[in-house]
Amino acid sequence: MRRAPKEYEPTASNGIYHAIFNSVNDAIILRDHKTRRIVDVNKKLCEMTGFTADEIRKLEPGWFTKYIAQNGMTIADHYEGATRGIPQLFERECRRRDGSSFWIESNLRKVTINGHDYFLSVIRDITERK
Repeated sequence: MRRAPKEYEPTASNGIYHAIFNSVNDAIILRDHKTRRIVDVNKKLCEMTGFTADEIRKLEPGWFTKYIAQNGMTIADHYEGATRGIPQLFERECRRRDGSSFWIESNLRKVTINGHDYFLSVIRDITERK
């Protein structure tokens, strides 16, 4: 598995960090703030999408999402809000590796880890609710 950039390395014990990161019921994506490239994902996102973590990191930003604008806001608007420190909560349709669709609720915010800015998305599958 390809590792995230050195500045991303968590300050807590890697074993504890990875146990927590990979045991939660929601998917987690960490993107570089400047490039929006994915630098880390947890196992739940892999289960949701059918991709491996390495495959997800290589995807172009936005590949597996079919963004549906809400209240006139685009995904760029949500990233801009998160950049200004305003947590963003929105729904969108995504696609799995096999092309099938599912709905998510995404909680997006800007975080700083070891002096480097990232976008943190915590994602919940809401297909049944939709």
